[in-house]
Amino acid sequence: MRVRGFVAVGLALVVGAGAMSGCTASSGGVGPRGGGCVPRLTVVPATAHPGEIVTVSSKDVCRDRVPDAGWEVSVTQPIEDGRRVSVRNSDRFDGSWSVPITLPRDFPAGETAVGIDNWDYSFCDDTGSCAAVSGVLQVEAAPTPTPTP
Repeated sequence: MRVRGFVAVGLALVVGAGAMSGCTASSGGVGPRGGGCVPRLTVVPATAHPGEIVTVSSKDVCRDRVPDAGWEVSVTQPIEDGRRVSVRNSDRFDGSWSVPITLPRDFPAGETAVGIDNWDYSFCDDTGSCAAVSGVLQVEAAPTPTPTP
């Protein structure tokens, strides 16, 4: 009986996680404005140093319209007046979407939020049930060069 309980709990967690993902099968990736799918973002590497390039990507397929100026993808320190760097990308979420972002050499160390700043949440109600198009990146201080003897 105990094993069945663990299996049932595990299955409930898997089903629940699938239902909470941005691009569920029931949504079909289409919302009221031709969008409504919220892609899950991956940031590689998950830890980077100032001056390095990170790649933000998504394997989800979402049929949201690309804004005229493209998606604004940013890396932001989640503090008041935190440092921010962004790029534009006009590609659709076709399962192979990705964009490189170069961190400035003077970008401060710390945890950052990675996201699409101009994502359309107009199809969301005010209950807080919509997922954000976001990820996390840890920025570590640039390594100190060791002097050569």
